[in-house]
Amino acid sequence: MKSLQLSDFSWNLFFKSNRLFLTAIAFFVLACTGLLVFLPKGYLVLWFSAHRHPVLDTFFGLMTKGGEVAGFLIVLFLLLFVGYRWVAALGLLTIGVSLCSNGSKSLFHQPRPARYFQDLGMDTVLQPVTGIPLHSGFTSLPSGHTMAAFAFFSLLAFSLTRKGWPALLCFLMAGLVGLSRIYLGQHFEADVLLGALMGTILAAVFYRMFYPGAHSNRWGAGKWHWN
Repeated sequence: MKSLQLSDFSWNLFFKSNRLFLTAIAFFVLACTGLLVFLPKGYLVLWFSAHRHPVLDTFFGLMTKGGEVAGFLIVLFLLLFVGYRWVAALGLLTIGVSLCSNGSKSLFHQPRPARYFQDLGMDTVLQPVTGIPLHSGFTSLPSGHTMAAFAFFSLLAFSLTRKGWPALLCFLMAGLVGLSRIYLGQHFEADVLLGALMGTILAAVFYRMFYPGAHSNRWGAGKWHWN
C-alpha cells in the first residue's frame, strides 16, 4: 500500500470520517451552552454540592484522573497498537495542552467556584468531596483537566483506522472528565466548555501535523481495526 503523503489530507474527509465523534462533541458543546444561557452561574456546581452521594463521589473522583497522568497513560498504551507516530504526537500534544492551559488561565484570571462563592459571602455553601480539596485561586477558565482529556481521547479517536463504538467511548471518557470537574466543585460550566473546545482543536491540529505517516511502515501502522 502506498504511504499517504501530505497532500492526501483533507479537512473535508477528516470531518466525514470522524462525524460520529464530532457530532457527540457538538451535542456536548450545545448542552454546556444551554446551561450557560438558561442557568445562573454556579447553579449546577451548587446543585451537585447539595446532592452528594458516596458512590458518585468515588466515581467522579476516579473519572477526573482521565485528565491527569492516568488518562495520558491509558491513551499512550492504546496508541502503541494504533501506530508509533501517534505516540510521538501524544507527547507533543501534552506539551501543547500544558502551555495553552497555563497561558489561558493566566490570561482570563477567573476565580474558581470556591473563591467565587467566598467573594459573594457564601463561604460554606459549597461542600467539598471528602479527600479532594477545593482549589480557590484564579485559575478557573479554562478547565485544564477537561482540555487534557478531550485532547488525549480526541487524538485517539481521530487516529483509529475504523470508527464506531470506540470513538463514542473516547467521547464518553472525555465528557465524564469534564462533568467530574463540575461535580467536584472545581470548575464552572464555561470552564469545561472552553476546555473541551480547546482540547479537541489541539488534537485535530496535532493529528493534521502527524497525518502524513499515519500508515507508513516506518512509523508502525496499527494492527487493530476496531469496528
